[in-house]
Amino acid sequence: MLGEMPLAGWPFRRWREMEIHHSDLGLGFTPDDWSAGFVALEWRTLVHSLTERLGHGGGVELAPTDGDPQ
Repeated sequence: MLGEMPLAGWPFRRWREMEIHHSDLGLGFTPDDWSAGFVALEWRTLVHSLTERLGHGGGVELAPTDGDPQ
């Protein structure tokens, strides 16, 4: 997720900053309050960049434990 980003990626990036830092303020808003849409998009974004962020070409298998396999 580092480096250049197309202009189309900026709305999500702003949304992400608002959601994550809103929960940092200690005002009662927590990650449990994040919308399902935000969590699904953030999950896909993070999983997609995992190999690059870990710095190796090895495989990683992630599986949710809450029922939805996406």
